[in-house]
Amino acid sequence: MLSLSKLGLPHPLRSSVYVAAAVVGLVCCSSSETERSTTTSSGSSAATSAESSEDLYVFGPWWEKAASTKNPLDVAELGQREGGAGLVRGLEDARYAEVSRLALPDVADNGLAIGALARRLRAAGSDAEEDGETLVAVLRAPPRIGERLDPEGETKAREDLLALANDGSAPRKLRALAVTALRQLAARGVGDEAAIPTDLDEP
Repeated sequence: MLSLSKLGLPHPLRSSVYVAAAVVGLVCCSSSETERSTTTSSGSSAATSAESSEDLYVFGPWWEKAASTKNPLDVAELGQREGGAGLVRGLEDARYAEVSRLALPDVADNGLAIGALARRLRAAGSDAEEDGETLVAVLRAPPRIGERLDPEGETKAREDLLALANDGSAPRKLRALAVTALRQLAARGVGDEAAIPTDLDEP
């Protein structure tokens, strides 16, 4: 490296040169740090944007078609395209809840909907009776897949259904649907039938 002292510069001038060099160095470091910060920030923003895109679900045209026609073929196509998980998503959308309930009993992996339907039945919303009837239809449908697809969901469903069945202040129809669903779950080996209330049974 070239020494400033060898250039024969006066001492005050050499000091000025040292200061200028230091300033240039600081500016370069600052520029580099800013560039790295901008790059990191851009990468983080892109990752967040990608995650948001993954979370965003777009209902395809087959949803609208099946919801508007209620044609069994269109409903069956919807079930084949979406499966149990997709139809559960449809339950949460007012536009497609009805057609989701129509399609659920006939899809092979309808067991994925048991937890969601039981939760909706217990919530006693405006569609609770329809949700309960769909739940019973799903539980009565012959299993097409040997293994239990969602054991945790079935266990939670039993808890929700027992709470509703034992709630004397709940609508009788909803309690009856809960009892029926509980017996179907017991037949599948989920829970003990002896724990199911019998006060709604015919004498």
